[in-house]
Amino acid sequence: MKSKRIFQNVVLGAVLVGIAFWQLSSFGRQPVQASAGTASSTLESQPARIQDPLILQGLDTLRSKTDAIQLPNGNKINGEALAQFIVDSQIPVVWGSDEICGGSSCSRMYCTTDGKCSYEDGQPGIDPIYLNPAIQSQSVGKMDRLANELAHEAFHRIRYFGSVKISQFEEYWAFYVGAQLVKADRPKFNGIDPQDPQQLGKWFTLHGMRGYLRLPAYPGSTLQASPVQVSQALPAEPVE
Repeated sequence: MKSKRIFQNVVLGAVLVGIAFWQLSSFGRQPVQASAGTASSTLESQPARIQDPLILQGLDTLRSKTDAIQLPNGNKINGEALAQFIVDSQIPVVWGSDEICGGSSCSRMYCTTDGKCSYEDGQPGIDPIYLNPAIQSQSVGKMDRLANELAHEAFHRIRYFGSVKISQFEEYWAFYVGAQLVKADRPKFNGIDPQDPQQLGKWFTLHGMRGYLRLPAYPGSTLQASPVQVSQALPAEPVE
């Protein structure tokens, strides 16, 4: 019953947040169906924000993923909506490094003492999405992996669960959305109920991602261990 109440609170919060984020609510109710022929011209209309040709190809690949993915509160989203969100929000997308995101993919999160968190550092300009630089040298499955990690980071940047610290529950859904869009065979999602905090923690353990257990289990909840203040310490795990 406790986990059920937790999930009901999460759903209520997601509904309220969804009203504010018109991109998610509108895309979720009626996923956009764009042709591959128009994708490049639309995405390349932001050259000042995204200049790398491989990243632009990755956005085109993400944009072509039009299958709808159902989210926790019943809304749906697809790859096209996530790609367009990045473009419309003018979020720069660049390659990370060993110093930034530990060589993986992430967006830096900044939290205040009152628990409010943002992907902006208060300085002029929009903070970027950093991508795992190892993707550039991958020979097999490069574009799907790139689309997967772009989807993962875009889902975080939408702030589906509000302006709170990132949680295990949010990470689980970011992994789910990315993997489902590109039909990746891992991580596995069968047999796990993310509404149950014990099963949620078990999922990260089974996939070798114990670092995520340092996060609170659900949006707005607390954790007894030392809090994580920035999301770059826990970047998106690469999907091989």
